[in-house]
Amino acid sequence: MNFTAGWIGIYDKQYRDRCVALGLKTGLYKDEKVSKGCTPNYLPEFITIESYKRST
Repeated sequence: MNFTAGWIGIYDKQYRDRCVALGLKTGLYKDEKVSKGCTPNYLPEFITIESYKRST
């Protein structure tokens, strides 16, 4: 579910806020440590980073 919601949030702008809200609500992977240079699995951060990569 997290993977699917992440990619929906990245590619479908109309659902982006909803997917970020889902990530905030569940809090899944929120406290997970991520190596430098890697993308986090926490939905709000993942969607923000990946959508920025694809917009530039």
